[in-house]
Amino acid sequence: MNSSNLGQIRNVAAYEFRQLTKSKVFLSSTIIVAIIILILTTVVPFFLNDLKVGDFSPISDENQDTIVVKRGGVISVHDVDGSIKDKELFESIFLSFELEFADRPYDEAVAERIREGQIKGAIQAKEGKFEIYSKSSMISNFPYEVSQLITTYCQYRAMNEKGLSYEQAAEVFAPPEVNIINAGGKSADDTYMLTYLLIMVLYISVMLYGQMVSVSVATEKNSRAMELLITSAKPNNLIFGKILGVGLAGLSQIAVWIIISTVMLQINSSFWKKVPMLSGLLEAPLYLFVLMFLFYILGYFMYAAMFGALGSLVSRVEDISATSTPVALLYVSGFLISMFGMMNPDSLMMKICSFIPFYAPMCMFVRVSMTDVSMLEVAISLVLTAATAVFLGWLSAKIYRVGVLMYGKAPSFKELGKIIKTLKNAKSY
Repeated sequence: MNSSNLGQIRNVAAYEFRQLTKSKVFLSSTIIVAIIILILTTVVPFFLNDLKVGDFSPISDENQDTIVVKRGGVISVHDVDGSIKDKELFESIFLSFELEFADRPYDEAVAERIREGQIKGAIQAKEGKFEIYSKSSMISNFPYEVSQLITTYCQYRAMNEKGLSYEQAAEVFAPPEVNIINAGGKSADDTYMLTYLLIMVLYISVMLYGQMVSVSVATEKNSRAMELLITSAKPNNLIFGKILGVGLAGLSQIAVWIIISTVMLQINSSFWKKVPMLSGLLEAPLYLFVLMFLFYILGYFMYAAMFGALGSLVSRVEDISATSTPVALLYVSGFLISMFGMMNPDSLMMKICSFIPFYAPMCMFVRVSMTDVSMLEVAISLVLTAATAVFLGWLSAKIYRVGVLMYGKAPSFKELGKIIKTLKNAKSY
């Protein structure tokens, strides 16, 4: 490629970059998402850190000064015949709930309070047996949690009645220290949330910025500006310049979000490290982000080339969605395969799809992030994807060259193939 062509591509890319980054939609979306990230990474830890619930320990005097937040809700406790012999112990076990004791049986008035959401549920103790009432036992963990707490209470009471003090009972029921060690290499659970977030970034960014290329092409064609542009730059340079300019704008937007997320997560790392599945965000190795960048570049170029070529075949922006549907469905199918594949990243389907160029940017990334994949497999996937991206770039340039000056009904792929063949040996204009 000579210096003239490189200069044209650079000028087109710079123009597309400036136009996109100055648009109100681009700026507002960048700012809004950045604000959401700031809220999630700063305000959420601030509020959740205030919800401190003391651990149950009926024998420790140190818990007297512990701040307890009754976040479990209100429970109406109906001790009909004095089955709850030690209410102080009972209350200490149900530390996260607010208890309302009554000596009358459970009745319809209490049931109505549960249905209206005034109280979380009710417990009735009679003849040494306990009944738990809640609004729904199918979608709520409340009955199970209360049942476990009642079991703990009964165990402590039984141990005390047999001559053991509460201190001795606490030692008996103290859970042993158990360490779970992964002996099978990388754990998928540790990187699940990280993989999920990065796949979402790949999916949304490639789809969004890829379609921006087709919209830009169709808009210029609809306004007849394309006829002026091709007199000052070659069609091949125009399409590649547009892909490069939109891609750089997209990268700059993603970079802003990633930088803000990284900085704020590090500032509040003491909180996020305690959150299951999110702690992996702070411990992710650098090579994952490098691979994400490579797969993003290749995936974006492949789909942006196809979207740009299809955008050149329509005369109105409104027709883009219908023309680009096959490409969109192809990409969505890859996203769905990778999402379902996260449940079993070592499956045969994921291994096959990780070498299919259209699916590799997401499927191979899932495998690398959640399992142990050899560098040879990753290299093969990258090479196949890169080769496909180059071929689609060449093909899209041919289609773009023909389509930008065609108006009216979009040609079929068969008609388009014939036209490209006729221009195969033609000199570029």
